[in-house]
Order: sequence, then structure tokens, then C-alpha cells
Amino acid sequence: MKKKLGLLLVLVMLISAIGFTAVAEDAATAPVIGPDMLVGMEIDASQFTLATSGAKVTAAEIKIDAIAGKYAKVYGEIYPVDPEAFNIEFAIVLPYAWNSKAMQFGGGGYSGSIQMDLLGNTSFGTTSPFQQGYVCFSDDSGHQGGDSNDATFALNDEALLNWGHEHILKSYDAMQAIVSAFYGKAPDLVYWNGNSTGGREALSCATRYGKYYDGIICNNPTANYIGLRLWGAVISSNVYASYDAETYPHSDGFIPEDIVKAISADAIARYDALDGLEDGVVSNIWAARAQKEDFLAEIKEKYGLNEAQMKTLDIYENGYKLNYSLSNGFTTYGGYTALEGGVMDLGPDEVPRDPLDTEFNVHHGDRADQNFRYLVARDPSFSILKDVEDWTDLQGDILERTLWVSENIDSNSANFDDFIAHGGKLILTSGWYDTSVAPFQIKAMYNTYVDKYGRETVDSFCKYYIVPGVTHGGGILWDNLYALDTWVTTGEYPEGMEGFLRTTGNNIPMPQYPGWVKYVEGDPTQASSYEVSYEVPENYNFD
Repeated sequence: MKKKLGLLLVLVMLISAIGFTAVAEDAATAPVIGPDMLVGMEIDASQFTLATSGAKVTAAEIKIDAIAGKYAKVYGEIYPVDPEAFNIEFAIVLPYAWNSKAMQFGGGGYSGSIQMDLLGNTSFGTTSPFQQGYVCFSDDSGHQGGDSNDATFALNDEALLNWGHEHILKSYDAMQAIVSAFYGKAPDLVYWNGNSTGGREALSCATRYGKYYDGIICNNPTANYIGLRLWGAVISSNVYASYDAETYPHSDGFIPEDIVKAISADAIARYDALDGLEDGVVSNIWAARAQKEDFLAEIKEKYGLNEAQMKTLDIYENGYKLNYSLSNGFTTYGGYTALEGGVMDLGPDEVPRDPLDTEFNVHHGDRADQNFRYLVARDPSFSILKDVEDWTDLQGDILERTLWVSENIDSNSANFDDFIAHGGKLILTSGWYDTSVAPFQIKAMYNTYVDKYGRETVDSFCKYYIVPGVTHGGGILWDNLYALDTWVTTGEYPEGMEGFLRTTGNNIPMPQYPGWVKYVEGDPTQASSYEVSYEVPENYNFD
């Protein structure tokens, strides 16, 4: 098989040499071979930056897209060093009219399957990279499974590190080899696009593998991974602390769904007009949060909330503080906008399942359960509700392993030196109504960038937006691919970007942190009727 690859590469070099791929700079690049010649292609382990046992192209087919036209879809697998670990399965789509750029798509949750919509738009974006001529590729993050909440793969160290971040660069290297064979040249530019876990992976691209990526779209990143899993453990422990199936089958910290929704409605009624327009979305979060204590007292009395329920609200709103430090010095996990119009996700049932199940229980309780069972304790019988008394004060072996996972999986580093030197550009967004990844934690992470490099330098490689009304899965549509590609290729960021807010049907200016969207006058569906305001209440503490 290596002989076949050698002949293939010689053929590619000969075809390239006689000029079949010589095209004008602004024209598309065509393939120099057919996709059938890729099938069986082997990529030697020496072609990977990180340790593998090599890779192989397993299948290829020609397809037609109504807009982009003819393309090849290629499948392959990257082999682990540890025979007990999983392969990394990947897919690449190769347009016959290539713009010489590539876009890598990130995963979600604990992944386990390939991101298959490689023809679709960027996350929260309005345009398809593939339909603009990009090579698009993704993988299953280094293991196979039908449930993205299942972390059993992490019992294997290589599979765990592959999922954590190593699959990113391994798939990148496989893409480089395949693209070079198919077109006779490597990509000029490589971008990343991801949300949630894909957002965490995006920041790994920038901070771990910064010299390989030219541009990154990062949405709602689970960057402080262990911090988020600890949040799931802390909130679940509080909600279900009183529950005993035999003697007291009630969870004092649980807040029923009707009250959760009513608290959100009360917050919107109270704060909606602070941004100049009553449209069901609170944009001026800073002014709303300044009234937090008064609102807490109001809803405590109105709904007869007990102390455990008030503690649940406090954890949602303010996060927690640890008696130990996670990777990159983080000792806190910031809160959500539970009291500014966001809807808490506590599930419909006060009965904790074993293991916790997000269909019934607190959101992220299940992923916290999986994390501490398989990544940390490595004991399928471990319970986040029974086996740790205080998650903010871990001790012994579980603390040591928690810190190891944090060091190896978290992507909250502020070290962008390689990315900056490479000229990389990062667009980072989060949503004020995200109930999965705390917007205040992302804000805290971004502030560490500013602390290290200064705001001017950070602005030169990172644009950061916190967008009103946006949840973990959607809420805004904007042309983030145009913004990124323009920035990378011209060196100038297209300021004044606009987005379509799904919840209201309004077009708004995209607010760079710490700005918020303020209605001024005119048609509320038009972005020109708003401005990005940087007014904040006096003495507001951004830390």
C-alpha cells in the first residue's frame, strides 16, 4: 500500500509540474486526480505531528451539490498507538472548484460521531464554507458511540487525550496529506469553526496549536471544562441534598418548572425597557444585574422560596468559589443570567436518577456524573451525589485526578503567543441567555487575555461578543465567516457587523464586549435603529 501511495504522489508531482493546476490567483483550483485514487491511500505515522499508528482512506465518492457543484466525499480512519484505544474516524468534502482554503468543524458533548453536516453553515453563521469553495472536514473526536453524553471511552488514556484535543491536530495532518494528494497542493489557509465542545476545541487550536490555524470561529466554548463539570456537581448536590427515597423523597433545592419560567418572565418585565425597547429580550445586563439583590428579595417573598432554593438561585447567578486552583489559576466559575431573563434548566422532576439524566434532572448534572465516573474516579459506580461531601473543597486522590483532567482538557489558557506570531485571528462569542456555558465565566476568561497582553493587542487578534437573547444552541445569525475571512486575508476587521436576532426578528449591531445593544429610534427591525452602548452603572464591578 505504501508503494501505491508513493506512485500516487509521484503522479501528483508530475501533473503539478506540467501546469494543470496553474491557475490565476483569484480562480478556483481543480483536482489533479480522481477520488477513486484516494481509496486505500495510507498516511504514514511519520506524517503526523502527534503520535499515531498512521491512517488510511477507507472510502470516497463523487457527489453533486445544487450550489457548489461537483465534489468528493472522503472517509478515513487514524489508528491509535495503544491497540486498546479507538480509531479516529474522519470525513472530508473536497470541492472540484476549490478556493485553496480549509474549514475544520468541531464536535459536541462527549462526541463519538463525525460532524456530518460539512456542507452546512458555520455555527451561528449565515453562509456555508463548502458552498464558497472550502474543503471542509471533521472527525468523531477519537471514539465511536451513539450518545454524546457517554464518557465511558475516557477509561482509556489515549482515547481521553484524543477527545480532549489531540484529535484536532491528528485530523488536521490527515487532511493536509489528502488535500495535497487530491489537488497537488496544501491549503493556503486553515480555519476552525465550533460551538460548545467545538468552542473548547477552537481555543485549543489557538492556544495549543496556534501555529497551524489562520482563523477561528469560537462560540459558547466549554473552555473551563472541569469548572463546568464541577458546576454541574455543585448545583446537583445542592438541588438534591435533602432527597432520600425512603425517609424524605423530596429535593428542597429543586424549583418547579412553572416557578422557573415565572421568575424569568418577572425578570424580563422588570428589565426589558432598560435597553430602550420592550421586545422580550434584556440587553442591558449590566444595569439589570445591578438590581439583583432587590429582585432576589422580591421573588423570595412572591414564590415562598426556601433557603435551599435560594441557594440554587445563588449558584446559578453567581457560580461558586473553590478552595483549590484549576488549570491556569481559575478558582471560580462565573454565573448565568438566571435573574436577568435567562431560564434556569433544573429539569421537570425533583427525583434524582442514578446516573443523573438531563431529561429529568438538572442540566449538566448528567455530564458531570459521567465526567467524575469515567475521567476522574474511573469507577462506573461513582456518584457525584453520594461520594463527595463538598465539591468546592476536594481532597486526596480525587483532587489530584481532577487537577490532572483540568490541566489536560481545559482550554482556558491565555497563551496565544504562537497564534499571534502566526497572524491568527479569533472571533469569540457567547450568549447572555446561554444556560449551558456561563457567559460570566467566558467573560472572566477573556479578561485573562487582556491581563496578559493588554486590550489593544487582544483586539488585534480576538474580537469578543456577548450577544443578547442568544442561548447555547442559537438565537443569532450573522456572517461570521465573512468577518473572519476578511480579517485574515486583508488584515482589517470589518467593523459594524450586524446580526439577525431570532427571538425578535430584529437586525442588531453585534456588540463587542463590554458593549450592549441600545435602541435609539426608528424601525426596531433595522440595525440602524440601535447603537452599541458602553454605559454601565456607576461602580459596576466587571471582575
